[in-house]
Amino acid sequence: MAGQLPLIQMLLLHDYFKLSELEVDEAAWDTVLAKYQIDAVLWVKAHEQLRRFLVGKRGWKEEYSGLYETLYVKP
Repeated sequence: MAGQLPLIQMLLLHDYFKLSELEVDEAAWDTVLAKYQIDAVLWVKAHEQLRRFLVGKRGWKEEYSGLYETLYVKP
């Protein structure tokens, strides 16, 4: 039907919305990172809580930091 997203896109958006909260839901992040085998995350630089989670708790590396964005990579 016109105007409707295919199921895979709906599921992907559902997962994305779990991650887009200000508060980092560690279980949700771990689940989505594993589910999609994500090894790099490009996110808003101002999200310090995400940096503490990925770098401090999961051992990821801050590969690049621009004016507004940060790229984290899995070791």
